[in-house]
Amino acid sequence: MTINKKPRFCLLYLEIGRGHPFYLDGLIENFQSSGVEESDYMVGDVYSLSNNLSASGWGLVRRLYSLGSRGRLISGIYNKYRKGRKPDQKTALLSILGKNLRRYFSANKMPVIVSHPLLVPMLADIVPVYYQHGELVCPDEAATALATIIFVPIERTRDRFLAL
Repeated sequence: MTINKKPRFCLLYLEIGRGHPFYLDGLIENFQSSGVEESDYMVGDVYSLSNNLSASGWGLVRRLYSLGSRGRLISGIYNKYRKGRKPDQKTALLSILGKNLRRYFSANKMPVIVSHPLLVPMLADIVPVYYQHGELVCPDEAATALATIIFVPIERTRDRFLAL
């Protein structure tokens, strides 16, 4: 007989950029080596938890993020959006992208550890959101104050978040 227990928390990936796809991998490795059972947590990503317009939006975000790192016009548009966005600001775009995520976590209440600051304002009013910040620096667009806890790699980064 198999007993399926409900996961206690979720690791939610947003696989864009150079580092974000890997920020949660270290936590999973630590869980595996410290005896945390796989049934204690679920691993998900925004693409598999989204459908319809939200899924199309995430696909567009992934493509724009990829193109934005190559320079030229797309890079300028992407950087203008990124720099002009306040990290905790809820926008129409975030509402569209987060619609399925919000629905899922409203029905499946559990703490969520996210790999990207964009996910924090989408979920912070529904479930506790823990943000794994993997960069050594803290750019303004990552400086979210809505996360329950922010995990950072070094003290200098911690101090930047504490100054919020």
